[in-house]
This record gives sequence, C-alpha cells and structure tokens, in this order.
Amino acid sequence: APQSTKDSLIRSLTRRAYDICSPQHLQHELQHIRTVLLDNSYPLSRIELVMHRTKQSIDHPATAPRHSEKHSAKVFIPYYPHVNKQISNILQRHSVSSACTSNKNLRDILSSTKSRQQAS
Repeated sequence: APQSTKDSLIRSLTRRAYDICSPQHLQHELQHIRTVLLDNSYPLSRIELVMHRTKQSIDHPATAPRHSEKHSAKVFIPYYPHVNKQISNILQRHSVSSACTSNKNLRDILSSTKSRQQAS
C-alpha cells in the first residue's frame, strides 16, 4: 500500500483512540495500536512520527479557515463528464465552491412536479 494510505491508517487509529478511550486506558490502547502495526511490518519510526503529529493536531487544532469561510458562494451545477472539473477550477479562482447534481431528464422533472401537485 502507498505510504499515504499507511499514514492515514495510523492517524485514524490514533485519533479514534484519543476520541474514544478514557484517560486511564489511552496509553494501553496506543501501545496496542503500535504492536499491531509492528506485527504488520510498519516501521516503528514511522508509527511514532505519525502518532506524534496526530497528537499535536489534536492538542493544537489548525486555525485555517473553515470551508464555508473560504468561499463566498456555492453553486450546484449539473454533472457532465469532462466538463465539471474545468468549471469547478474556474469557480474556485473566484472563491466560489461547486457541487455536482444529477442530470434530470424530462421524465424526472415531470414526475417530481406531478408528485408535488398530488401531495397538495
């Protein structure tokens, strides 16, 4: 597996231990994670480095702006293969985030309109 995948596994297990374990069981759980990772041929130096960085990120959360603060607006655009990535890149340059929606055909539009009228 790629190193990024292995690091992600170490981070998620470590973060989960900090989130779930009570203080009296935390060190035991972290040691168990180390043991299991070592048994699966993860290098100890890498385990310790990623666990340390994970602890630092828990103790000192990043002060980066949240997603909603970075973008001034969000648009929903229909999904079209090979086009959406280009449109999204252009929108991001103008601080606009985007999300894809499914393509609606005429049947979908008429069906949803009919069902709304019946519900009224």
